[in-house]
Amino acid sequence: MGSITRYAAINSKLKAMERRFLSKEQYRKIFQCMSYEEVANYIKDYTLYGEVYKNYFGEEIQEENIQYALMKEHINNFHSISSFFNGEYKKLFNIMFMKYQFEDLTLVIREKHTGRNHINIKSLITYDSPLNKIPFEKVIGAKDVNEVMSILKDSAYKKYLHSNIDFQNDESLFRLEMSLDYIYYTEIIKVLDRLDREDKVIMKGMVGVYIDLLNLQFIYRAKKYYNLTPEEILNRTIPNGYKININKLKELCYTKNLDEFISILQKTKYKDLFKYGLKEDYMLQRDILDYIRKIHLKYKKEHKNNIGTVFSYLQLALFEIKDIISLMEAKRYNVADEELLNYISFNID
Repeated sequence: MGSITRYAAINSKLKAMERRFLSKEQYRKIFQCMSYEEVANYIKDYTLYGEVYKNYFGEEIQEENIQYALMKEHINNFHSISSFFNGEYKKLFNIMFMKYQFEDLTLVIREKHTGRNHINIKSLITYDSPLNKIPFEKVIGAKDVNEVMSILKDSAYKKYLHSNIDFQNDESLFRLEMSLDYIYYTEIIKVLDRLDREDKVIMKGMVGVYIDLLNLQFIYRAKKYYNLTPEEILNRTIPNGYKININKLKELCYTKNLDEFISILQKTKYKDLFKYGLKEDYMLQRDILDYIRKIHLKYKKEHKNNIGTVFSYLQLALFEIKDIISLMEAKRYNVADEELLNYISFNID
């Protein structure tokens, strides 16, 4: 299948899938719901996501079932879209799927680390896909983190593991998350060089923005919470960013405090992330997602015959699922209405 023909077929599929996206009016209705259960019923009865839920669970509403159904459907769609591609593009999708696997793996390891052993952990992860390379059944059944790491040393991901992570404290989890992010973006950059020229330029720009923002968030968290040296922070940043070069990274890593970090950041493309000074972590995460979302909305609107449209759809679909889940959790814990906007990746007005 030729490139133009292939993307024309994919775009038709994506347009059909986009019909599930919620309107701002539907978000407003969710905001008006009084409880977790009311949101769940609204999703089931008044949105196209209800069809997804009913496919898995019928009419019965149970906690976490919606999260599982939405993520499972998203992973199925990811696999379906990947089937349009072959060669280096197939490799790209296999690497992109690593992000989902690493998020699931981090969740399971965090459960083992804290000793909570969530009784419904299988409902929170999406490992059962043909693209999966991690033996999650064994990982979930492990008694502790050390056993998880032992299992993974025999998996396809053994080359990615670092023996110096001992999981004695939360800093170890932070180091693991950053190591997995480093692995993911390093691997994805490698395959981008083998794409068609237009797709390579587009993806390098998009992925480069992700790398910039992840590095900024990592440096911010490292300085705010953890006793990492500037050298260690710099060594754990991810190369091949879009607008933050190595010299600027060094400057940011070697700042003496967060105020100096923000002052230097004001001279970059991402100055608006801290234009009001220091902020809570969840507010920074929301603003980062909003920044990325605007980039992807541009590509979604244009529906060009290139990889940018496909990547943007997958990211926007994932953002929406996470927004729905965040709002449901906010309702579960009776978050005040004026705070709800802080839990989604865009401004509803």
